[in-house]
Amino acid sequence: MEQSIPKKLGMLALLTAGSLFAQTLLWVAYDYFRMQVWVMGALPLLICLLYHAVQLDSGTDKLMGRRFVFAGACLLPLLLGAALGLWMYWKYPGLEVFGGTGWGGGVIQEIIAKYSARYLLTSGYLILFAGLDAVYLLRRT
Repeated sequence: MEQSIPKKLGMLALLTAGSLFAQTLLWVAYDYFRMQVWVMGALPLLICLLYHAVQLDSGTDKLMGRRFVFAGACLLPLLLGAALGLWMYWKYPGLEVFGGTGWGGGVIQEIIAKYSARYLLTSGYLILFAGLDAVYLLRRT
């Protein structure tokens, strides 16, 4: 079943938006509940479980292929986080998100820089998990 390019781009945008929404929700909950630092390493595993569930439902004969899901859920959020982080570093070189003193240049800039780094962290987890998941799914079928 061949799909049109706008429909594929819409699905890709939907996957990317869903991944970014889940990541943002995860990190907002982390900040809101003031969780321990070690939890920061374990929380992205929840998104990895969601990714695995979507990969189980996708396939070559389905509406979305597994590579398509990987691109929308892992690669595009990683690239977006990297682009935002580089842009913030270029535009505000004195910005220290994790420094104890604060930057004083604006709260919005600090939030954008912090969440772009968190998108990079979570997307990195997803890419590592996707490699392991691909091996598992290949052996399973």
